[in-house]
Amino acid sequence: AKPVFVDIDPKTRNLDLHQVRAAINAKTKAIMPVYLAGLPLDIDALYAMAKNHQLRVIEDAAQALGSSWNGLRIGAKGRHDLVSFSFQANKNLTTIEGGCLVFNTDRFGGDQVTLAEKLRLQGLVRHGPDGMEVDVLGGKDNLTDVNAVIGLHQLKQLERFQEQRIALARHYFDRFEQSGLSKIGLGLPIADFVNSNWHMFQVLLPLERLGQTRSQIMLALKERGIGTGVHYPAITGFALYRQRGYSPEATPVANQIGQSILTLPLFPTMTEADIDRVVKALQEVLA
Repeated sequence: AKPVFVDIDPKTRNLDLHQVRAAINAKTKAIMPVYLAGLPLDIDALYAMAKNHQLRVIEDAAQALGSSWNGLRIGAKGRHDLVSFSFQANKNLTTIEGGCLVFNTDRFGGDQVTLAEKLRLQGLVRHGPDGMEVDVLGGKDNLTDVNAVIGLHQLKQLERFQEQRIALARHYFDRFEQSGLSKIGLGLPIADFVNSNWHMFQVLLPLERLGQTRSQIMLALKERGIGTGVHYPAITGFALYRQRGYSPEATPVANQIGQSILTLPLFPTMTEADIDRVVKALQEVLA
């Protein structure tokens, strides 16, 4: 398969469905949205488009476990084709490493589900108590018992984690409003406290107006004990993709946002005082 990249919506920072529609042609087989920071796009519009063009939808919900659309969680039975979740260490629910695929078996045949199961365990198929066969090249990607135990314990706390993340995100918005930082052109995320799981809290830095580079800002925040991250540069600008004919000019919004986005600390054990300290440090650095 050949990936065809389309640009993102500057407000949601997710796929721009208008551009997806324009990119669909006779060779298109599937649409693959990525839910950045846990905010899903319009699931209803996405699947209506896919149905109209007889396409499958493969949802990269690595960051969106616990997120919703129209009252149903991402991955809810009967609504989706295929959804992938990540349980990597910094996700809202972790098994330290790993993840899962959620199939709609009414839309994917049993052979495809069986193939996915085989691929995760060395391509191995067992027949009875002592028979086995390998007919595809698979990996050693099954979840260990220890990882599973951690995940089950995390699952019991997922709703509490979600509530804490939402409350902390609300406090970020309140503090940004009080601090006046939003008035200098700092781009805040969509204040969606219904659908998003608030996996990350990201801002867009008005770098030209500030007269600083993002690297300078990150280092200054680090000196004040505030860790930040970049999630993510546009992959069309990476050397591997340029070598294959892709160009960041084809996705200008993603490229621009990738150059100015900054991820601030957000995790369930944070306190409002922690957020106050983050915002105060930003005020000092951006002043």
